[in-house]
Amino acid sequence: MDDLINVENMKTSYRIVDESIQSLDNKAVQMISIIGIMFTIQVTILPNIVYSIGVITLILSLISYFLSAGLFIKSCMVKQYKFYPTPETVCHHYEDDVTCEEYISEFIGESEHVVNYNLNVANGKGEYSKFGFYFFALGLFLTLITVISVVIQ
Repeated sequence: MDDLINVENMKTSYRIVDESIQSLDNKAVQMISIIGIMFTIQVTILPNIVYSIGVITLILSLISYFLSAGLFIKSCMVKQYKFYPTPETVCHHYEDDVTCEEYISEFIGESEHVVNYNLNVANGKGEYSKFGFYFFALGLFLTLITVISVVIQ
């Protein structure tokens, strides 16, 4: 009975980590599209810049956006997915090799390893996304300076 409770806990843990990874991927894709919009804004500002501070901040903001987009793309490219099949499926197919109780005991240990691995992947994706947001914020700040320099001229 305790093994079945542990199996359900492992399934729940796996699902929670999987949902967090999916959420991080969705946010990264949304940020990549927002960065694309910011590139478009930068291109429309480009012909109006005559002062050197505007050119410098424009170039720095574009670099920030490139770095931000690169980090978000890297976040999307990091793959998780170690998984372990459900114990019912394996017990059904391999009852001759091991007993169901032995398999469930092994399943609990392997599931814990899989959940920990996927959690480390989620943390890595979170780090890439965090630094991507930092570079995006820097790009926004530099874009604001660029726009102000264009308006002042």
